[in-house]
Amino acid sequence: MWELLRQLAENMAMIVTIAFLLTRIKSFHLIFQKGLNQQSKVIIFATFALFGIVSHYIGIHIMTDHLALTAWNWGTSNGHSSIANTSPVATIMGGLLGGPVIGLGIALVIGGYRFLYGGFADWATLGSFLILGLLAGWAGAYLKRKGKVTPLSALWVALFLELIHMAILLFLPEPDILAFQLVRLIAIPMIVINSLGVWIFAQILETVLKEDAKARAFETHKALFIADKTLPYFRQGLHASSCREAAKIIHRQSGADAIGITNRLEIIAYVGGGEEELYVSQRMHQSLIRNALVSGQRVVFKRRNKQEEQTFPFAMVIVLPLVVSGEPIAALLLYYRKAHSMSAAEEELAEGLSKLFSTQLELGEVERQKKLLADAEIKALQAQVNPHFLFNSINTLVSICRTDAMLARKLLLDLGTFFRSNLQGARQLFIPLSKELEHVQAYLALEQARFPGRYRLNIQVEPGLEETLIPPFTLQPLVENSISHGFAGRRKGGMVNIQVYNDQGHVVIEVKDNGKGMDKERLNLLGKKAVDSHKGTGTALHNIHERLHGLYGANVSMKISSEKDKGTQIELRFLRTDGGEYGDAESLLDRGRAIC
Repeated sequence: MWELLRQLAENMAMIVTIAFLLTRIKSFHLIFQKGLNQQSKVIIFATFALFGIVSHYIGIHIMTDHLALTAWNWGTSNGHSSIANTSPVATIMGGLLGGPVIGLGIALVIGGYRFLYGGFADWATLGSFLILGLLAGWAGAYLKRKGKVTPLSALWVALFLELIHMAILLFLPEPDILAFQLVRLIAIPMIVINSLGVWIFAQILETVLKEDAKARAFETHKALFIADKTLPYFRQGLHASSCREAAKIIHRQSGADAIGITNRLEIIAYVGGGEEELYVSQRMHQSLIRNALVSGQRVVFKRRNKQEEQTFPFAMVIVLPLVVSGEPIAALLLYYRKAHSMSAAEEELAEGLSKLFSTQLELGEVERQKKLLADAEIKALQAQVNPHFLFNSINTLVSICRTDAMLARKLLLDLGTFFRSNLQGARQLFIPLSKELEHVQAYLALEQARFPGRYRLNIQVEPGLEETLIPPFTLQPLVENSISHGFAGRRKGGMVNIQVYNDQGHVVIEVKDNGKGMDKERLNLLGKKAVDSHKGTGTALHNIHERLHGLYGANVSMKISSEKDKGTQIELRFLRTDGGEYGDAESLLDRGRAIC
């Protein structure tokens, strides 16, 4: 018995070594990564059926009439011989992984091979293998429903099934005395070695699955890292310069030999190859790009022959569509100089990148539409206010022309300044503070001409801050609010103070009036949301706050304080942006362009 145990252990070591080497093959991993499909069932069946036959071939030949152990020899078969081997390991593992049908098929091949060998207990051996395969398949299906097949659960299944195997060999063959002697000799070695073999095999497979899980986690981390680095570029849209910077990052991190990014028609960014390769790729893969954009699915090209190798240097190209609002608008191309079967982790990386880049493009498009909408709102407000303001100003000018030609001339210049500022503000993201103050002064001069003595404007600007960049339509709406709401019903004594000063690297603008003020309930809503208004739309302060926040981010604040019948004060605080010591105007303009 001990000699049989030793020899079976040696055979098992050989089988386990082969199994370990098999799991190092990349294609074998795909069996477990892609689930139990038709292809993986065929591979499981062929692999473990072959293992079973090899185990039978290297098994220990036993002469049951005098219990002698000899080497296996096909020609020595007789009615008093049998074989002790590790083929039950293949039957049990095949059933656990493939299910009842696969387990039964493997058992039929291994048991049939053993039956053709002949010898003592041939029918009993065939029947026991069929039962082992079927029961192992049912056990595997049950364990998968409960979770997964673990090494420990596989060990218990193997112990139980080997006991059944020995029971069949003990009770079915004739004569009983030979069956008893055979089982007494092989039972403990086969139960121990085969159960341990199943456990070791399951351990190896679990190690493979853990390695694949780590690989997928690594690829997920890589995808998120790439997405984070490319976010500023893809949010700018499909521009050649920004896409090229994004392609450089993807090329460094993804492992692809070259990266291409397309729009609907052509490759607009290409990194990792020469101009000639770009030309060839553009010509060869237009149909692939078109197919990916039409179907919205990944398309893979693999070089098929030597002729294609001479004309195109890349063995494999993966085309991933980039989708915005449900419509494919661009594609990401991954080039590889050597073709290979993609692992599940690599597929997840590719698919994850395409989805993340699609989301980034969609976010950029949303921000662009938001900016266009904001511009449209500004233009709509101008279209509503300007005609009314223009007609009032013209009527005022007509009356003043008769009495004071010089004042009429000055007011005409102010009217021109006012509308020129409107037009410039609709086209520019930032203007100097001095230009915005000209806009305010022109507006108030025209209002003062309509209502002499009703309003006064006092402006104090700290020297050196005149060229500070601010968004247009920042101060004029605040002054207009004071006149329209704060001084409503007042005939004289209205005062608007604008003070601009520097405070520790921040520009502070205060607009204060001595109007009628407001209650706390209304004050709490100003700047945070649109409020009901008898005059205008009630959105001026909210729009100013949103635009400043979108451009300056956390570097801006708006404070509003007011008391009933004592007036209102609005304080704006943001980073100085004139290129001086307190800020970088170019960086802020870049941020504004990114938002656009």
